[in-house]
Amino acid sequence: MKILISGNNHFCKTFKADIPRPLCDDPKKVGRLVLNSHSERFVWQCSILKDPYNHRGYQNDPYYIAVEANSRLCIFIPKSLIHDQNDFEHYLVAKMVDQAMISCQLAGIGKLTALQSIESFDQKIQHYEWIKNTDMSISGAITDMEFWLHACIDEIGHPPKGDELLDLEIFLNERPKKIKISDKPVRRKTVLPFQTFFDFWQHHFIQEQPMPSHKKQDERKKQRNNVIQLFPEK
Repeated sequence: MKILISGNNHFCKTFKADIPRPLCDDPKKVGRLVLNSHSERFVWQCSILKDPYNHRGYQNDPYYIAVEANSRLCIFIPKSLIHDQNDFEHYLVAKMVDQAMISCQLAGIGKLTALQSIESFDQKIQHYEWIKNTDMSISGAITDMEFWLHACIDEIGHPPKGDELLDLEIFLNERPKKIKISDKPVRRKTVLPFQTFFDFWQHHFIQEQPMPSHKKQDERKKQRNNVIQLFPEK
């Protein structure tokens, strides 16, 4: 599996690198492909929020943002932490792991299993691929992130960092998001970012744990009792 980093023009320019556009048979869709995560790739649509627009006079570093394609789970990364593409990959993965641990906790997954899933993730991710592409279907999620970032600054009186930024991510990732799945007719589905992200994470990185022997015995007893109830002795 690879991590596919899909960035809009402004995002790509900040790295001063020759990032290619993905190939497409339809010239009208070049650089505007709708992308999904699956067994061979973990897709993140990335952008950058300016200053944010010198909001309320705060001279603040811009924020890189990343939105997972299937779940609309969102991540903020202060630009001051990033010097090159390797830095971005490192911080993106670190934030992904944070969100994975939170989603596992919300799903009732034990800490050991969650940590084992991180190890599985590290083993399965083989490389990164960068493309210059803007998935317009995610633009609504990016606008939502911008709005709540500004609201957070108004509430706490300064640009969020550290735990404050994590709290904002958790807040946004618990909110339902609507995703367009059809143009004609227009149809949308609602997703819960943490839940949908966990479903993907569980499917690809959480190994099915063998049932402990004492639980197997309890299960066999339950099955025997069910049989006795269905076929009582005469």
